[in-house]
Amino acid sequence: MGVEPTIRCRLCSRLELAAFRGSRKPERGKAAAPAKLRGVFFDTEHTGLAPMELSTALDRLEKDIDGQGGQMPEEVFLFLSRHRPLVCVDLLIQNAQDETLLSWRDDKFFGKGWHLPGGVIRFKETREERIRKVAELELGAQISFDETPLAIQEYLHMGQRERSHQYSFLIRSFLTTPPDETRRCRSLNSPAAGEWMWFRKAPDLLDVHKGYARFINEPEATRSLCGLYVPLVLR
Repeated sequence: MGVEPTIRCRLCSRLELAAFRGSRKPERGKAAAPAKLRGVFFDTEHTGLAPMELSTALDRLEKDIDGQGGQMPEEVFLFLSRHRPLVCVDLLIQNAQDETLLSWRDDKFFGKGWHLPGGVIRFKETREERIRKVAELELGAQISFDETPLAIQEYLHMGQRERSHQYSFLIRSFLTTPPDETRRCRSLNSPAAGEWMWFRKAPDLLDVHKGYARFINEPEATRSLCGLYVPLVLR
């Protein structure tokens, strides 16, 4: 779940969504018609409070994304995460000593803690492309990997608004180049975001990755698994 440069959406920052509910008075002897929800965007930067049709707003938003090289602005990404599950990859990298490579995360969505390197698959990006980008972005390394996932985890946090529902492919991966030594964690007492370390047993993992503890603690027992479903629901 690496950190990439944030692209700010100019259009998102100047649009407000106003929802209007209304219903016709029912004809005598008939039930009232259900209320309808209509979204109207107001472009306050260019036209005061002139309403903008949803289709027009979406068209401008798409052009704004295209103008940023196809990279989705963070506001749009978070909006989508409030309404649809995300699809991710997580990398299980273990060495000859059965130690597992973890990295330290510190952000507002998942908090502070150790986790497996991973990330969200982008639109029209293959799973393989995201796997390789995760290794490069989070570890500064090149890898090979098994095509068949070890497990598929469903993470669902009922009390969280954004990034609260995702499906993750757990991918067994193998280093073909060493991770960036400048990012190695030198002290367990004061890890920094983005630092990595080898672990023989699972430390205090982030909630989103607690379902992976058995793969870290029992490498021999889980080595032959494939396609395991790992549900993780937080209330």
